[in-house]
Amino acid sequence: MPVGEEEKEVVKIMFEEEFNRTPYGAQIEVISQMVYSQKDHLLVRGTGGGKSGVPLGVLRMRGGVGVTVV
Repeated sequence: MPVGEEEKEVVKIMFEEEFNRTPYGAQIEVISQMVYSQKDHLLVRGTGGGKSGVPLGVLRMRGGVGVTVV
């Protein structure tokens, strides 16, 4: 099920408020898919591509405890 623009806007607002940064488009897309569609993803991006922000954003939106391997 595709994620709508409203859900992506919620992710963008959360990211800006929680991390005081503007998220990359890939971060918005992957976080929204993982939170709203509950699908797993493998994110491969170069250095400085925002990989670390994705699990932090998902955990912030879902709550609870998570383990991230970088």
